Amino acid sequence: MATQKASAAHSLHQEIEAARVLLANIKDILGDDAQARADAVEGETDLRAAIESGMARVAEIVLQHSNTARPVDVHEVNLLLT
Repeated sequence: MATQKASAAHSLHQEIEAARVLLANIKDILGDDAQARADAVEGETDLRAAIESGMARVAEIVLQHSNTARPVDVHEVNLLLT
């Protein structure tokens, strides 16, 4: 389980960085075309999959806490994701 949460957070960080570098490298080509930038990120990175994995991990944490009497603490979720 610890590997899964570390993996989701690490993967998300890597894909965000890949998208940032990609956009920096092609900003002169794409200019202000938001759709072209979105298409480039989607086509050249796994950012969407990393986001989905992170969301699945958050859902798992929420479900684990739904069996307890206490509410989910946003700061606790953040700590569990890092």
